Amino acid sequence: MPILGYLDDIILVPLGIVLVIKLTPSNVIEASRSKAAKVAIKPISHVAAAVVIGTWLLCATAFGYWVWEYSR
Repeated sequence: MPILGYLDDIILVPLGIVLVIKLTPSNVIEASRSKAAKVAIKPISHVAAAVVIGTWLLCATAFGYWVWEYSR
């Protein structure tokens, strides 16, 4: 019965999260928050963006060529 699984997710999971937050020392939480703030800053890679866009363009070109050749 999936209803019991949903009830488990609705009731027990939030209670477990609250329990973990309450039992974790405040200095550990603050250290983790500051570390997460530092990690959250993502570098921008223009090279990776160019590779992804180039790959999409190559795939679109190949698909267009395939459609052109087989639609004649």
